[in-house]
Amino acid sequence: MVLSDGRRLVPHTDSRAQSGSSNIIPVHPDFRMIILANRPGFPFLGNDFFGALGDLFSCHAVDNPSPESELSLLEQYGPNVPGKIIMRLVKAFGELRSMADQGLVQYPYSTREVVNIVKHLQEFPNESLASVVRNVFDFDSYSKEVQEILVQTLHKHE
Repeated sequence: MVLSDGRRLVPHTDSRAQSGSSNIIPVHPDFRMIILANRPGFPFLGNDFFGALGDLFSCHAVDNPSPESELSLLEQYGPNVPGKIIMRLVKAFGELRSMADQGLVQYPYSTREVVNIVKHLQEFPNESLASVVRNVFDFDSYSKEVQEILVQTLHKHE
């Protein structure tokens, strides 16, 4: 792999690794990288990771966690957040992700957004759920249709 400054990473077994060149960086045999990347396309405007680097790495797509796993994770971030609220969020976000997969909404709402909501509720327990959730969804408020879908989905899981 060639770095942006022109240096090259090579396996430690590569003959160039022994060259002593300052442009060659031998990679330790135990070296591992874990890289997270968003899926290609809208709304993520970055590069297609697999298309750009798939031949250099062993790439694995990671699905969203199961509802049970997400519930367990969120309970750890918000031990004082009522379980009923956390379950409501898990169900609503699961449905929103399914809608994104079907093309009904454009943004694939992730566990990261739910974690941020729960962390906020943990830190500020007197703030309303509606206010906290609005912070995640505000960018969608410009589309009346998307806003209606989001509100319906959240109310469905009350």
